[in-house]
Amino acid sequence: MSEQNVPTPSVTDDEISLLDLFLVLIRHRRVVLLITLLSVLGAAGYYFRPLLGFGSAGLNAAYEAQVRYTFPLIPQTVENYFRADIPSLLQNQARDPQIIAPLYRQHFQPSTPLGPGVYAFVRDNVVGKSYQITPLTLPTTATVANARPSSPSQITLQISGPSSQEVQGFLESLDQALLDNLGAQLVYELDTTLASLRTILSDTSGIGTTTTAEQWFAFLQLQNLESGPGFPWKKSEILVFEQSQTGGSSAMIPVVIVFGGVFFAIFLAFILEYFRTLRNSPEDMEKIRQALK
Repeated sequence: MSEQNVPTPSVTDDEISLLDLFLVLIRHRRVVLLITLLSVLGAAGYYFRPLLGFGSAGLNAAYEAQVRYTFPLIPQTVENYFRADIPSLLQNQARDPQIIAPLYRQHFQPSTPLGPGVYAFVRDNVVGKSYQITPLTLPTTATVANARPSSPSQITLQISGPSSQEVQGFLESLDQALLDNLGAQLVYELDTTLASLRTILSDTSGIGTTTTAEQWFAFLQLQNLESGPGFPWKKSEILVFEQSQTGGSSAMIPVVIVFGGVFFAIFLAFILEYFRTLRNSPEDMEKIRQALK
């Protein structure tokens, strides 16, 4: 019985050799290494961008600090004499880049020169993002039912940052700035109003009884407001919380950048290898010329 010849498998042109793939990467190693290096640098720049002065400091923040301001309920009966809307004034100053930018630079970016770029950065990337202002209107009770209804009773200021000293220092400096500017202005306005009413009430000649009674009532209410412990506002202690340093999904972005850069480099290497092979094939080049005619 004769032995049958068993055909031995041969390597066809369609089979892929791992060695050939590896040689492609070797031939285009400069492109692969350059794109990989750029992706690593891009990922590092994204991760450390708060330290470089770009992006929001709170995206990968480790600490969060907050302080709450409670405002006195000002009766509507004294609006003709003291018109200051304290919560609205504090909100406006607490989000004003002219006030926030120097403090943000002082505590988070001390090496950055204070200029127009810092003010624009704070306005566009800090206020409303890593720095939040949250008003809260509490329901009034029957004893203060004539209080101004439109203004919030409390406002919370909250800042996120990489260290507890920075976030606490920022709120402490901001509180002092608010006291020096808005607080002093409100005290002066109230003192001026009381002094004017005191002058009017000391000389009641020519003033009707109804008007005098209304002014006496407003004077006593404003006196109580000035002597009370909550004027121009009552500030809580600054609370500092430790957050997760992973930053949620944003921590995966540098990893995605690196892997995306590596895959793109490999893909580009095979594209370049294809064109190199194409240039070395006169038949294929002739087909391309014919197709372009």
